[in-house]
Amino acid sequence: MEFMNFVSIILFFVYTWGFGSAATAFLKLKGTVLERFFTRVGIGFGVWISLGIILNALNIPLHWLVFLVLSIAYPVYSLIRKGRAKRKSLMKGGKVTFSKDMLAEGIVLLLALIIFAVYLHASWDPGFMPSAYFADSDPMPHAGNTVYVAMTHTIDRPVGPDYKGSITNTFSPYPQGFGIVYGVLHQTSPSVFWTLKFFNMLIIGLTIVFFYYFALRFVGSRGKALLATFLLWAIPSYLSRFIWPTAMNMALFSVAFYCSIMLKDSKWWFVPGGLVVGAIMVTQGTTNVIFGMFFALWWVVDLVQNRKFNLWLTALAALGILIAVVFYLPYTFNGDMAVGGTFEGISRSSGLYGGFYTVADHIVARTAGKIDNTEGWGVFISLLLATGLVFFFIRPKKNIKSLWVVTAFLWFVLSMLGTNSMRLPYHFYGHRFWVALAIPVVLIAAEGGVELTKLLKKLKVPALLVMIIIVAGVMMTSAYPKYKVNTSPWPIGVYANPTELASYLWLKNLPENTMVMPLCSQEYKVIALDKLSVGWLPEIVDYHENWGWNATPDESYDFLKRFGYEYIIIDSQCAIDKGVNETNEKIMAYGQNPRYRLVYPAKEGDPNGALIFRLV
Repeated sequence: MEFMNFVSIILFFVYTWGFGSAATAFLKLKGTVLERFFTRVGIGFGVWISLGIILNALNIPLHWLVFLVLSIAYPVYSLIRKGRAKRKSLMKGGKVTFSKDMLAEGIVLLLALIIFAVYLHASWDPGFMPSAYFADSDPMPHAGNTVYVAMTHTIDRPVGPDYKGSITNTFSPYPQGFGIVYGVLHQTSPSVFWTLKFFNMLIIGLTIVFFYYFALRFVGSRGKALLATFLLWAIPSYLSRFIWPTAMNMALFSVAFYCSIMLKDSKWWFVPGGLVVGAIMVTQGTTNVIFGMFFALWWVVDLVQNRKFNLWLTALAALGILIAVVFYLPYTFNGDMAVGGTFEGISRSSGLYGGFYTVADHIVARTAGKIDNTEGWGVFISLLLATGLVFFFIRPKKNIKSLWVVTAFLWFVLSMLGTNSMRLPYHFYGHRFWVALAIPVVLIAAEGGVELTKLLKKLKVPALLVMIIIVAGVMMTSAYPKYKVNTSPWPIGVYANPTELASYLWLKNLPENTMVMPLCSQEYKVIALDKLSVGWLPEIVDYHENWGWNATPDESYDFLKRFGYEYIIIDSQCAIDKGVNETNEKIMAYGQNPRYRLVYPAKEGDPNGALIFRLV
């Protein structure tokens, strides 16, 4: 690991813990040392994104030093103002003793570490060819947007609403939480390839930890919270190693609801909670709407059960909406809101992101499936879910008074309708509901597992034996299929064919940020391999989109050299778009020009899906 990559990891926790400390400075945090630490980290993660939206609106550069200074401002001020006593209180978590809480937290951290390590290894193993590139296509535009934010220190859309450049399709008004976080991190870690892969897996690991503390406060039982966390870790439909903003929003889901629960202790939890909700609203364009549905059900259940309007829960939501308005409002005046899927997916058509799922698709977890959202829960989790639903319905008087039982059940009904909405007149990206559906599924299944254990214990069946059977069954029917899907080769994405991909991988021999122009392909193809093309500049957009192909080799040389480009690529996409004969003529023209030197293929037998010329 390069030194600056290590620095970026440290900075990630400095940013998140620092912002979280400031946002909770006026609150009395509960729980163990670890709960307090991860509460600050989770809240700080959301504050980081919301603060980025505000800073950008004020035209303050999104520079890593700005975020560093702001994140450490309160801790430094607090240390100076209150001295040694405050230094102790910042990390105070009570007397450290070995307890069941510590054991549970240790198991949760182990689960988080395992999923982080497995996913990172599968996406980074140097002996596994697919780890050398971004699988599928979604991560590549995000890499382009990350580089744009890192270099320009803004999330504003370049050139204007008519921009048609090819470094990314995720410019504003596409939600920019991903761009803010990864753009800032990439400023201190030189490789965008490493930045996206490492921190995506880290955030997925953190979702496990955040969920445990949310579940602990939500259901009020350590045993149920721990079992639910294990089931979430194992269930195939919850977060593959796919690199996209959904992982960030699922981390923030748990943090936002944790803050909502804590309103019972202090109304001022609406401040950090609202900032986290705002972050969700500006991070991903389907899970933000799903979160809104989940939150609305929570709000209604709270209203009905308490028979009074919850002002501070409403204020929490209002603050989050305000953050979203700050980001989205400017785009409502130029007709640009349809770009990038800001609030996308409601349709009467069959659509790309839905499916007609059967009962077996829900119950059985397969070892092959869609890589962004894998379908299925696994047989044992399905049995536990059914058991939990039975216990819900055989004790209606008790359960109807429970906020978590009613809310979890309504979340389950909503998510099942959403996932299977292709069978309804209107649908909302049913495929994207799987990850959210996993939350109520594991909560209800945990209820079933714990209550079944209690029942069997009365029948003289040892509780330990029941838990061993549950864990073993879940590992075989859920965790193993999830492992297989996430450690198998994934599609090559935007590359025209495997030969073109193999040719592009030669670029990894060049220094990071070498300027490369793909004459016919999206510029994020080279950006995703740690090379650079400044496709947000109007001149480069004009060249790439309009006249670059028709330019003579000398015209291209003079133009590209002016912007620092060192290489130009003619690839399979050229043959697809321009035809084989015209592409061959272009290759001959560049190959015969003394201002260019063919550097790849370098020898007979090299894949020739792309020809790479160096500007000499």
